[in-house]
Amino acid sequence: MAAGVEREKRNVMDFARTFQDLINRPTGTELVIALAVSAGLLLIGLMLMLAKRRWIGATLGVVGLLASLVVLTIVDQQTVTHRDSASVTVIRPRYRERVRSMASWSRLTLPMAAIAVLTIGWIAARRRLRKSVPGILKAGRMHLFLKEYEAAVAEFARAIRISPYLAEAYSGRGMAYSGLGDVERALADYERAIELDPRLIPALIQRARLRTESGNLDGALEDLNRVMEIHPSDPELYLHRGACFLKQGQLIDATADFHRVLKLTNHSDFAEPAKAHLVEIERIAAGLPISSPSPESNGVPDTAGLPAPESNNPIG
Repeated sequence: MAAGVEREKRNVMDFARTFQDLINRPTGTELVIALAVSAGLLLIGLMLMLAKRRWIGATLGVVGLLASLVVLTIVDQQTVTHRDSASVTVIRPRYRERVRSMASWSRLTLPMAAIAVLTIGWIAARRRLRKSVPGILKAGRMHLFLKEYEAAVAEFARAIRISPYLAEAYSGRGMAYSGLGDVERALADYERAIELDPRLIPALIQRARLRTESGNLDGALEDLNRVMEIHPSDPELYLHRGACFLKQGQLIDATADFHRVLKLTNHSDFAEPAKAHLVEIERIAAGLPISSPSPESNGVPDTAGLPAPESNNPIG
């Protein structure tokens, strides 16, 4: 057992000598060059982060930081061996106390400085990306106007990746999904948009439209009532709500809303559907056959499809 312990001690000592020889191998000039390369990697990483290449920049910065720490550790741990006599061997640090103190101090402060610099670079890159969001939203709205729905989805998705709490981006993407006929995703995006901004009128109106089409009239009325609290004199909202009341069989409420439309505007987009619905209600009340439905979706014109050109809060 004693022989095994002795053998283990020798193995440990051999490993320590090998490790120390490896540390002592680099010359002072090589260490200076390695430290300069490491600092260069840190600088390049910062520049790449500022140039919108965040992941590459962060990777180079981490590599440069680790390389710098290795070089400083070697400077602190390198030794030289002197033989004062045949029986006396003296091992001393290769560098003076001042140099080793600076290396030790740098090993403590360099990581904090590097993290601070990389954090500043990351924040600056994020700020630059956020400034691009209004332009991305504008492009998405243009694609919606041109009925290029897949391109609109891509633009609004870009805005969401940059600003994941931007309600307008979810609302815009919901409209694009609606244009593609993907009702489930459209409703999910409207839900998210309204969760982020309960007063976002385009999302409320579009969700009301889809709820009406799916037969969820109570939900549609809830959305329309919320919008009307914000804009109580919008004839389009009364036209939407009147159509919902009519589908529910609430003829008195529907009649009141359609008359309200006629009081607020004589624009044909709103007045003509309101008049047609009033005629329909009169025929229902008289027990006469109902004429064929108007070509507009749910009896209301499709004028609420696009978000406002400018948002009050473009960045979430």
